[in-house]
Amino acid sequence: MTVRTTRRDSNILNKISTAIVMLICVCALAFIVYDAINTHTTKEPYNFVDLQMRFKRYILTNKYQETDKDYVFYLVNPVTGDEYKAYVADYLYMNVYFVGDTIK
Repeated sequence: MTVRTTRRDSNILNKISTAIVMLICVCALAFIVYDAINTHTTKEPYNFVDLQMRFKRYILTNKYQETDKDYVFYLVNPVTGDEYKAYVADYLYMNVYFVGDTIK
């Protein structure tokens, strides 16, 4: 007993497999573009004056070193409760501000 495939069945399977391959290709391309955009963005650290002007009266809730060159402050506005992750210069991280300080 031989099973014959009609042209109509074969055509539907071809369309489905083509659609799946195209979907995988589009997802892979989107991932590559997204990864390239996120890894090549530069993080400009705030210096002393910029930090004072932008985050006046914010409270420093946490600070840590993300990588060898990236220093991070978590700042919270005490009135609105807004949180902000600020990349700062190394001298601010090491010497100027401590957890619990208010940016003045």
